[in-house]
Amino acid sequence: MYCSRYISSYRRISIKRYAISYPIHPIPIVKYHPYTFANLTFSLPQFQAPELKTVPSTEWSYTHFMKEVKNKHIQSVDIHAKDLHTEALTYTGEEVNVQLIPTNTLIDDLMNYDVDVHYINEQVNDDMILGKMFEIFIQMIGLFFILRLIFILVSNQNGRGPFGVNQQVGKLYEEENKITVSFNDVAGIDNAKEDLKEIVEFLQDGDKYIEMGARIPKGILLIGPPGTGKTLLARAVAGEAGVPFFSCSASEFIELFVGLGASRIRELFKKTKEKAPCIIFIDEIDAIGKKRSAGMNSNDEREQTINQLLIEMDGFDPNSGVILIAATNRPELLDEALVRPGRFDRQVYVELPDFIGRKAILKVHLQNKKIDSSIDLDGISKMTIGFSGADLENLCNEAAIYAARENLICINQSTIITIFHKIILGAENKTKIVSDSKRELIAYHEAGHALIGLLLGDYDNIKKISIVPRGDSYGVTYFEPNEDHLDNGLYTRQYLENRLMVALGGRIAEELKYGTLKITTGASQDFRQATTLAIQMVTEYGFNQTIGPLNVMDNIVGEALSIDIASEVKELIDHSYRGGMELLRKNEFYLDRIAKALIEKENLELKDLNELLEGINCYTRVMSSYYDNETELYGECSSNN
Repeated sequence: MYCSRYISSYRRISIKRYAISYPIHPIPIVKYHPYTFANLTFSLPQFQAPELKTVPSTEWSYTHFMKEVKNKHIQSVDIHAKDLHTEALTYTGEEVNVQLIPTNTLIDDLMNYDVDVHYINEQVNDDMILGKMFEIFIQMIGLFFILRLIFILVSNQNGRGPFGVNQQVGKLYEEENKITVSFNDVAGIDNAKEDLKEIVEFLQDGDKYIEMGARIPKGILLIGPPGTGKTLLARAVAGEAGVPFFSCSASEFIELFVGLGASRIRELFKKTKEKAPCIIFIDEIDAIGKKRSAGMNSNDEREQTINQLLIEMDGFDPNSGVILIAATNRPELLDEALVRPGRFDRQVYVELPDFIGRKAILKVHLQNKKIDSSIDLDGISKMTIGFSGADLENLCNEAAIYAARENLICINQSTIITIFHKIILGAENKTKIVSDSKRELIAYHEAGHALIGLLLGDYDNIKKISIVPRGDSYGVTYFEPNEDHLDNGLYTRQYLENRLMVALGGRIAEELKYGTLKITTGASQDFRQATTLAIQMVTEYGFNQTIGPLNVMDNIVGEALSIDIASEVKELIDHSYRGGMELLRKNEFYLDRIAKALIEKENLELKDLNELLEGINCYTRVMSSYYDNETELYGECSSNN
């Protein structure tokens, strides 16, 4: 629903010039002997028409030519009777072109000045025509063989025919290169793993299910965010069952020519039936399995491909031992005919790991690395809320690289925390030079985000504030998301309005400290986040006053409704801005303390903030929303934050 980690950052705006660029794909270089292609044509018998005289390149005007004739500089001329086009030879040996103008005295004039005149009456005979046609025919044959040879060489070079016609789809893993992944290598997604363990039993001992009258599932659809282990699960099933495993991506079935995708589907399923029992794994199946529509071209390549996939799945013998496993992170795009029972009988959800799951994944990825015995896996699991299995693997790998680069004996807790901050907040940019005045402004900007987040009762826990330049940002405030929110995906209206206020906190602090004329462009990214969230609240979640509990789609938005949406979004953001301004005005003393501490230390952790805010009261909303006519915006909490 939202980003799992909210990061507010003070960013500078850089104006860049954008240009449209078109990718140029290099043509495969075919190595050949110098005489291979060139001599193929030139070594052919040269059947040519009778050779004509080479046409001179110099062109003279008729006036200039006659002047040279009268000056007796012209030795001879060849006049073509067809068009009076003339090649003239001067006494200096120069050959020139002249287009003569027919006159009654032309030949006499030339002869009077001692010009040797040759009159050429060209006639095309049958031998010349046949010779020219034969010459063209021979050249076309030579060109055909050259192109044919190029196609063969390119096909052999990349293992596929021209334009991908003969491409083999899918990689087969058998005895010689069998899958070695097992369920022991899969951690943090126990529910999904349990669902797939049955598939292993179907493949290893399907008779007991058949005797009971059960039908082995034809297809299993793995659904989940990227990096959660869907591909790893499919490989683990094949590894545990010890059966052949066909792995491919759905994009491999789509090509330039209509019908290629369908033929590749047929070829793939033909091979799998020969290898049964086996598993087919198609990654990112939404590339070919998107919903069909009435407006779709019936000859569309994607539609023909999905139709063939449906036919092949229907053609399975219920107990053939061939099981199709597919993965997607966008199940809402899939065609209903594809995901119905009888095709994909089971849908297994692979979610982001919880605290226990993250700890188990960390154990798997750290078991082959040199680690310090004092590493706190519980602490790492707690701070990596929202991390997928791939994120955790990357964290461990980056920590190992960092430890080796720094010549450490092993990976310790500090190493992992350093890499965690690098991943979440960005790498420190030590080359940026920031003036004292800008450092102060950035410190107040980040202090505004942090202080509002601390004062509000229903919000995420702040973990770190920094004014060290990272990437293209000069400062960052990191809030650790609430794991309950991530697990159930449910957010209260109060939480979302607090989120708006925190996003606007940087600009509010700038205005409060420096006035409206001294505010900067650093809050542009914050405004983008706030606007996106406000639009979602109004159009998707029904948190509005005039539109009502509607999920507004693009195709039902009229002019009047668009005006209402814009008005609601503006009022929601304005209300949050006013509320944030009131909070910071009441606590400007603490805003100054945080900003000054940031300038001094550059980085502040939660324990530092607790010391700076000793004695401060947090605040909570009295009314639930901006249109409830509250008498006061905020009241004091009963306990300190």
